[in-house]
Amino acid sequence: MNLPRPTVQARQLQQLLALGICTEQQQALYFYQKRGPQAMRRTIVRRLCKLLPPCEAHYVAVNKQCGLSSKGLQWAQEHCEKFFFRVLGDPRQPGSAPWPAVAEMKPKQELKYLARLLTWLLGGRMVVTAMHVNALFVPGFKEWKVDSEAVTHLLGQF
Repeated sequence: MNLPRPTVQARQLQQLLALGICTEQQQALYFYQKRGPQAMRRTIVRRLCKLLPPCEAHYVAVNKQCGLSSKGLQWAQEHCEKFFFRVLGDPRQPGSAPWPAVAEMKPKQELKYLARLLTWLLGGRMVVTAMHVNALFVPGFKEWKVDSEAVTHLLGQF
């Protein structure tokens, strides 16, 4: 699984070592799998901003509109939904992009949602899988990073 580097505090490191979780990759996977639905909503928002750079403007707009520009403030469900509404459209309207389902807000399931969204963007001409989406992300960086060439190639189908 291609994940960003974890931020591990000293007290957490002792606990992780006691559990036999030694490498950076194992630590990233450990913290990733502990995420709940709200953390996964934020993960979907971040991944969307990296996959589709025009989404970043909507991210900034929601940040400013909701007064979340200060460092350290996390998005609540309502903020994520405002972002989804701006980027994906009204879920009640025909033709709007698919929103993430509750079942897709679990670790590893967000990849299935992003695959479903990219398949929709491509008009179904190509079926994108969770494995394709995972391969678009480059592991080992502090934040989500994508292989821009691979994303351009994929979306070139669009």
